[in-house]
Amino acid sequence: LPFIRRKDPDAPVILGDLKLTYRDLTDSLQAFLDLLQQKLPLEEFSRKVREQFDFYAAGDPKTGKVKFTGYYTPVIKASRFQTRGYNYPLYYLPENMLKVERLENEGSSEAASRVYHTAYQARNFTRGEIDGGKALADRNLEIAWLQSEMDRYFLHIQGSGILSYPNGTTEMVQFMGSNGYTYSSVGRLMIRTGAIDTGQGSMQGIKNYFRNYPQDVPKYLFKNKRYIFFRLTNELPRGSSGAEVVGHRAIATDKKIYPPGGLVFMTAKKPVLDANNKITRWEDFSRFVLDVDTGDAIRGPARADLYFGVGDRAGAGAGHYMVHGAMFYLIKKPATRRGGS
Repeated sequence: LPFIRRKDPDAPVILGDLKLTYRDLTDSLQAFLDLLQQKLPLEEFSRKVREQFDFYAAGDPKTGKVKFTGYYTPVIKASRFQTRGYNYPLYYLPENMLKVERLENEGSSEAASRVYHTAYQARNFTRGEIDGGKALADRNLEIAWLQSEMDRYFLHIQGSGILSYPNGTTEMVQFMGSNGYTYSSVGRLMIRTGAIDTGQGSMQGIKNYFRNYPQDVPKYLFKNKRYIFFRLTNELPRGSSGAEVVGHRAIATDKKIYPPGGLVFMTAKKPVLDANNKITRWEDFSRFVLDVDTGDAIRGPARADLYFGVGDRAGAGAGHYMVHGAMFYLIKKPATRRGGS
């Protein structure tokens, strides 16, 4: 709620074909919070939710299904300096890759529409040029060093992580920007070329392949030209909306289609892990989540990413997560919205 309330309450937001505003989102979240705080019996709570909210079905327009994948916040061994065993740098966003927005008027009248033209100040280095060609080396952009190429690559995919230093201290590292290229799935490329089969397309399967064939890293990883830059912070993991992400209670969607901060009811299957973080079975589940994040690979109405939390156990669940389910956005009914009777 604090992050939604920073927006202009009358500014429009997108929810499929619905015309809503940030005020509608705020009213919906506040009404749901009020119900939670009443600590009602389950049946009464469910009845009041149905009475007070409209349910907007999301997903594929034809099937109503949503493909859910998972993401998490990894905890990664790191060093603040390059030293023995730590040879893979994370970079701060260089100034010559910063976006610049040039405000221009279209037409000659004072009422002419204003258009922001976005450009990059310099040529965008690719992943191959940065990691393979050392294009950013010796420019004082390194913020930390990791132990492996895989740790670095999947940190780029997750967008944030917790660095664990040899002296026992930790520090959060968060997305700061990118080189402007579109994300390209290495897993799909590896399946297409026969390097791995469909059942090995998870994070764990990809890591296992490169553990056995490290010489293939340039062949595949560099095909994903998109590169992520980071900043160090002591904040908790946050989504693109600015709000904290909570394990199993946050999702990422395409913000060209779905609203930041939307309240969602989702149904799907979830993995059940044993004490060794191995999946023992899958079971049906449903829950309320908040749509507070986005991702470059999350595109279209039928895609969502479920946040699993922090650490190896979260990674074990997220790395194998690819299921189909359904999700519904809850919007406070017009008759009870904005103080109506």
